[in-house]
Amino acid sequence: MVDYNYSNSSPRQIVNSVLQNGVVLLRAAIAPDQIKRIKSNLETIYSMHQRLISGDAKAVAFFADWDAALETLKGGDVVAPPYEKRFSQNASIYSFLDDPKFKEICALIFSGGKYYRTGTDNLMTVGARSQKTANATRGIDLHTDGMYFNDSRYGLTIWFPLDVCGRDAPGLEVVLAGHKEVREYTNFDLDRPTPPEPKWNWHHYRDGAFAEEQLRQHFQPNRWFAPEMSPGDVMILSNWSLHGSHRTAGMTRSRSAVQVRVEGYDFDPADTLDRLPIMIWLRHAVRTARAAAGRMRQGGRSKA
Repeated sequence: MVDYNYSNSSPRQIVNSVLQNGVVLLRAAIAPDQIKRIKSNLETIYSMHQRLISGDAKAVAFFADWDAALETLKGGDVVAPPYEKRFSQNASIYSFLDDPKFKEICALIFSGGKYYRTGTDNLMTVGARSQKTANATRGIDLHTDGMYFNDSRYGLTIWFPLDVCGRDAPGLEVVLAGHKEVREYTNFDLDRPTPPEPKWNWHHYRDGAFAEEQLRQHFQPNRWFAPEMSPGDVMILSNWSLHGSHRTAGMTRSRSAVQVRVEGYDFDPADTLDRLPIMIWLRHAVRTARAAAGRMRQGGRSKA
């Protein structure tokens, strides 16, 4: 099961769904009035940014303390701390991260309960196929967030729509597969050193392992999850979850959604034992021991 009412589900149920399926959908996780404030504030930021470009004096004052963070607005990102300074906590896209239940989820899923929020968070408006507007994209093809951001540490993406979506407006489609299964599917190399940044070849995976035709041949129809969602619903995915924008010809409205990311400090979640740094160390130790034994045998033969 991946679809839960947030208030009636336990942190352990939520964590189990993420580990087993790569995703969990939490209904009514954020109050509707809070979603309205978040959406209004984000729309204010982007509207003021457009006015800033044209030299509006009020917009210049609005962004007075944003400095370099302004550059990220060009790509659709909102960067802390200016955003958090501008609006109250209960009207921030980060407020869900302070919910006690979410913190308990993170304490279970990240080793030692240690994790951090990544630097940028994205507001994306996806348009219907019939629409051609400047502020709406056609969506994102199937991918994993680890490919974009980090595949050397286990992480979570918290995705929530600001509009009703999945029926007459584009939603989100996810392949129900845990992190281990996705690694096996993509032939992820466990022996490689842990990089500080993701090293995926996007074009290789888009045309190969992440090509929709190949994914649909590999994963049966009952493994594809494209729910209808309402403002206040939250979807949590791992950075190994295969997902992308869900759009059909019958969708005639646009929708906006926000995603926030957190990462731990280990390759695997806390419930698993196959941590990459440990495996690399053990394999290195075995190879070193074998090499030393081989040198000793060679030395013994040369003396004889």
